[in-house]
Amino acid sequence: INAMISGNLWDYLSIRFPLAYEDEVHQMSSLTSVTPDLIFAVARQESAFAENAHSSAGAMGLMQLMPATAKSTARKNGIKHRKQDLFDPVHNIRLGSFYLNQLLDQYNGNRILAAAAYNAGPHRVDRWVGKNPQDVAFDIWIETIPFKETRGYVQNVLSFSVIYGYRMGKPRNLVSEFEANSLL
Repeated sequence: INAMISGNLWDYLSIRFPLAYEDEVHQMSSLTSVTPDLIFAVARQESAFAENAHSSAGAMGLMQLMPATAKSTARKNGIKHRKQDLFDPVHNIRLGSFYLNQLLDQYNGNRILAAAAYNAGPHRVDRWVGKNPQDVAFDIWIETIPFKETRGYVQNVLSFSVIYGYRMGKPRNLVSEFEANSLL
């Protein structure tokens, strides 16, 4: 993925947006309310599918879970978990998908808010939503996210979801009608 970007080879979508761990992604999608394109988009944004990824903040594995978040998610879902399991892609996708599902439940299926919370934490998203007028348009809300990293993260996850939908033959809009019309 990084080599394609460095080489300005933008048209090679199958290489830049691989369907890595496709069986695991589809299995987790069937066990949650998270669509495969969203799982792929988050994993692509978080680590470019590097199973041994480790961030300076301490997030680990393919879907870059913080150890405390992973532990809590595992406990809530009855999954045996050890910190080092976060480098197992199947385990990481499982916990990351369950955590995304939890965030989607928390934000009534709104991928914009769930993606922002996945990156910056639900406590921050709740604070940001509380500071904005309730009739703000989704694109304006994204542009007012105070963290540049989270702003770009949300934009990328939504865009990557569209590309992954295309790659799987299931076209998706950038935002759903519900997301576009729902009050944040």
